[in-house]
Amino acid sequence: MKNIFISGSKKLVLILIPLSLLFLAIFLIAPKGIPLTPPTPELKYNDIKINLSQGEYNWFNKDHGGNSFLAGSSYNVGDKMKCITTKPEDKIAFNFGEKPKTIKVLLWTDYNRAIVYKSYGTDDVKEIITPKAEGEYVMEIVGEWDETHNTSHIFKIKVTASNGICLK
Repeated sequence: MKNIFISGSKKLVLILIPLSLLFLAIFLIAPKGIPLTPPTPELKYNDIKINLSQGEYNWFNKDHGGNSFLAGSSYNVGDKMKCITTKPEDKIAFNFGEKPKTIKVLLWTDYNRAIVYKSYGTDDVKEIITPKAEGEYVMEIVGEWDETHNTSHIFKIKVTASNGICLK
């Protein structure tokens, strides 16, 4: 009677070959310098982590599909968030981990209007200088790796010279 079971070493080879081919295919298809999933930046003010809300993003390869997320008005999302109190013209440090080609910080003035507060290149210093004028601000940080890989995160700050607290 013929043995119908495969020996242990042959089983291992039959598993490793397809897995190796799968990893090779992923490596060859995946764009270079672009993370596999949308990264979340880390923002800190005086070593305190700032709460972020996921904004809109696109994360797909042109020929292979992917995913997108539509968040609606960033102003509305940010207006409902808890904020962090900062001093005028102070520094907020940020880090995306995987470096995008460009980073923009948007300042939302109302439901459908944002201005580019600051733009950064890959090698620029990664800090946001808070506004000089006191008030609450809805801001958005946008990282772009290419035209089909971009992500945004929304946050809210309250700029005050005193030690005021955020009420929302």
